[in-house]
Amino acid sequence: TGQCIEQPFEETVHPDGRFKEKVKIAGYPVQELAGLVFAYMGPEPAPLLPRWEPLAWEDAVRDIAVSHLPCNWLQCQENSLDPVHVEWIHSYYGQYKENGPGFKGVVLDLPKHEKIGFDVFEYGVIKRRVFQGYTEDDDDWKHGHPVFFPNVLMVGSEVQVTFQWRVPIDDTNTLHVSLYSWHPAPGTIGPRQESVPYREVPLKDEHGEWNVLYVFNQDYMAWITQGPIARRDLEKLGESDRGLILYRKMLSEQMGLVADGGDPINTFRTPHHMLEAPIERTKFGMKRPKKYVPGEAGYSRDASLIDQVLETWSGLDDKARAAGEGEQAKQS
Repeated sequence: TGQCIEQPFEETVHPDGRFKEKVKIAGYPVQELAGLVFAYMGPEPAPLLPRWEPLAWEDAVRDIAVSHLPCNWLQCQENSLDPVHVEWIHSYYGQYKENGPGFKGVVLDLPKHEKIGFDVFEYGVIKRRVFQGYTEDDDDWKHGHPVFFPNVLMVGSEVQVTFQWRVPIDDTNTLHVSLYSWHPAPGTIGPRQESVPYREVPLKDEHGEWNVLYVFNQDYMAWITQGPIARRDLEKLGESDRGLILYRKMLSEQMGLVADGGDPINTFRTPHHMLEAPIERTKFGMKRPKKYVPGEAGYSRDASLIDQVLETWSGLDDKARAAGEGEQAKQS
């Protein structure tokens, strides 16, 4: 509540004093879910915390990575509406860096995009893609994955799901929180995790260079180097920006709704056990990972537990065609 409950020395002099009852700062309701503490800082009445399905998994092993990004939150979120960036920054740029001296990072060896698509749904936008050599019957198009309005991305597969929250600190700083959740194969039991570990993600290495050894760190570099606030007045939007245009239209519509006193998308007033949203079972046509590979700089305290979860999937048929993440460099 923000109510002062104790004051140094005050009660020594005035044992029966009630001065502390007059001291109060702003306080906000909080709720724990999946190892994170969420605070609601808006007007009353407070809406319910959305329990997206992976957040409600009771048998998952989780890991949290926190980054402080010196840029506006919106340019971080807008990245999620550009499927083609995966091909260019994570595949082409990643392979360029992989061929440089001393680079030993994770490389996504992805084919060319042939088609992208976007569908508005009740929680935001579903983004879809078709890679060269694949069809609309493959998961990346058939199911796609969601961008939850206004500032959340959910991405993953049947084995592991990642949530990314882009939380504005002020106009030029963003708190970026990644939550990774691995759950055991159907019919199996995974290890018990006593607590969810977290780590601060370094953006630069010991030489002051951008740390682009990891997929998500490549994103962070690209967002930050746009400047504290991206110069949208200099943009030239093209075909790969259709999702971005759609998202900006949604932002404008929802701001108008709030200005008129309404609730924006993803304001929940009715209790719910969990909320379902589509996600690919097979991501990028890639095989299931066999070992833990961090998505961003640092290493999970519970890597051994994650490997135990991944082992529960080893006996199941894997119909994916491409190598798993972390295996491309060995096979290219």
